[in-house]
Amino acid sequence: MAGLVHNSFQTNNTALHRIGFDSPNNLFDIRITPPTGVLEILKMAGYEDQARKVLDNPGYMEELNIRAAGFTPPESEVNTYEIKYKTGMIMQAKPSLTQSKTFELEFRSDSTYTAYHFFNAWLNIQGNVSTGYASNSVWREDDPTLEKVDAINYGVSPQILVGAIGRNIYSTDGSLFQAEGVTDKSILDCFDNLTPDNQFASKAPLAKKDVHLYTFLQCNITKVSEVSFTRDADGEAQTFTVSFNFVEYISPMMHKVLTGLGM
Repeated sequence: MAGLVHNSFQTNNTALHRIGFDSPNNLFDIRITPPTGVLEILKMAGYEDQARKVLDNPGYMEELNIRAAGFTPPESEVNTYEIKYKTGMIMQAKPSLTQSKTFELEFRSDSTYTAYHFFNAWLNIQGNVSTGYASNSVWREDDPTLEKVDAINYGVSPQILVGAIGRNIYSTDGSLFQAEGVTDKSILDCFDNLTPDNQFASKAPLAKKDVHLYTFLQCNITKVSEVSFTRDADGEAQTFTVSFNFVEYISPMMHKVLTGLGM
């Protein structure tokens, strides 16, 4: 009997090991391409230093990436309807789809509130509660060289990418204790710089097929939550949440199809 228990124990452990590794929820990167008017609003609102930080520092979007604390993709579903006959009932699929056209990103606020002001400037392109201004159109067909106020309404094509590692994590390409997308480089940088042929784990770093990628196009901000203050706290970092809506969406599965990587 003892031998039987021992063998069963080993079989269960072996079965758990053979199913492979789980996907971690912390290995992701984001890339934000904001509308051009954000910088104009920051400058006009008197945040010259913050606007200069964003303008003169190509790495500022990477700073936002590092400050991102969480992301939940929007869910999609095929709609259904009921078919009944006497006491029976089945669900049948409708030729229609439902997808939440919103998602949220949470950020830690920096000491100068630059990130907070950055996203609020983006929000103010569409509406300003202090003046009562609200717009259903955030672009105009004009000369892209327009300055000041006109520049706020021109050239908006914001998009957001979120990429996660979609494979086991290990040292590659002879780099001991390093893994691309984990210890160095953004996951999205890896995706940009690699071709579909870079697929051999023993020789290549993170490959295109290894990136679980979400793409949101024509993004707008609908809400920026406020940071909070309290005496009854221990000095933790402030956070705020940005709510986006979007027009076009490319799912991780469609990215593989569109880039010819297969499944």
